[in-house]
Amino acid sequence: LCAIYYVLFTTAFLWTSYLAWFVLLAQGVYVLWKKRYDILAFQAIAGLTLLAWLPSFLTSLGIGHSTLSGSPEWGRVVGGLTWKSLPLTWIKFNLGRIGFDNKMFYGVLVAGVGLIHLAILRTVPYKKYLILLIWLIPPIFLGLITASILPIYSYFRVLFVLPAYLLLLALGSTKLSKIVIGLNILFLVIFWLSPRYHREDWRSLVSNLPANIALAMPSRAQSAPLFYYSRGQDIIEPSHDLIVGNPIYYIRYVEDIFDVRRVGAAKLQESGYTITNQLSYPGIAVDIYTK
Repeated sequence: LCAIYYVLFTTAFLWTSYLAWFVLLAQGVYVLWKKRYDILAFQAIAGLTLLAWLPSFLTSLGIGHSTLSGSPEWGRVVGGLTWKSLPLTWIKFNLGRIGFDNKMFYGVLVAGVGLIHLAILRTVPYKKYLILLIWLIPPIFLGLITASILPIYSYFRVLFVLPAYLLLLALGSTKLSKIVIGLNILFLVIFWLSPRYHREDWRSLVSNLPANIALAMPSRAQSAPLFYYSRGQDIIEPSHDLIVGNPIYYIRYVEDIFDVRRVGAAKLQESGYTITNQLSYPGIAVDIYTK
């Protein structure tokens, strides 16, 4: 029965993310070293299920290569490898998405929390918990190596290894003071309750949009959130479409990917429109054009 559960849960895990495959690869090397061929066989069964998805994977890979060729900036935005990739992963694992406008304060906070975590991790008996290191480290480094070829790496894409990091912290936290534990709870509460740390606030944007306006976006393909929140109307793509309507709310979502040269904004101006106001929501910027 345990074998069935292992295969089922491993299969489900493999189908959640490309980078999750690196966990199975690292575990496979480990069980091979331990000569646990029974577990290796179960891993092979789970891995073979991905063959059913191979055609879709190859299609996605082709689309990714095509998009990268046409818009190199897309690769940088969605997961290109930079010198910040690894340190940013560790910082986000320590603090989450919490951030501050005061960069000096944020830097001091990162350094302080980082030192606390390092002090905690020094107390962990790693030989006893080697499986957690195998879960945590190889997927990150294999993802970084792969990102030098394909733009697939970002800290939020390796969140499946975060539980291993937290377990290591928990193992080393048995002697922590209540003050440190209280600070961790405080930061969690700030993150959960502050809208600025949430994802794009499409709900608020749609609820505040007037009725008789035209909507425009750099790419119509990114308009699904508007339809989800019941804003079902035609979307203008200024770089390609005939520009009509007044006023026009230009939602500059993922503009750095789909309109790097700002062709849409330029064509709006060429058509006689000027920016009369700007709106800002978490993760979304809106320019209001009138003429």
